Amino acid sequence: MFNIVDTRLRCTQVILVMFSCYGVFGNTCIRTTPLVPRPENVGKILIRTFINFGKAASLEVCGQNCLKDTRCLSINYDSGQELCYLNFKIKSNARTIDFMLAPSSLVFMERSELSEVSVLKKLYSTINNLKQSVHSQ
Repeated sequence: MFNIVDTRLRCTQVILVMFSCYGVFGNTCIRTTPLVPRPENVGKILIRTFINFGKAASLEVCGQNCLKDTRCLSINYDSGQELCYLNFKIKSNARTIDFMLAPSSLVFMERSELSEVSVLKKLYSTINNLKQSVHSQ
């Protein structure tokens, strides 16, 4: 799932609330890794369920587009074509035949997975702001 990575840079001490990640304690900075889909959802897509699609430079941008649209419950992202599909269904409420194998450049992610990353990025931003305020004192 999503990881917090110790970048071995010096900064203020951090205590991280744990989600599906591990925390970094001590005199190190933290950062979130890019979105990482579950292995079972790489090379798979949900078909006949998209409400919108368009170009997105990254999986993260596609995820942010989904989080901005209340109808979006999941995404298909094609990294080769940089295409983002916003879906109105998740795997569990779609027909089995609508969840298909696809090239490995395509991934499927549900909104709940995107939300965890969003929370972690906000937490990282808050920690970074605190770090800067401590260093400026």
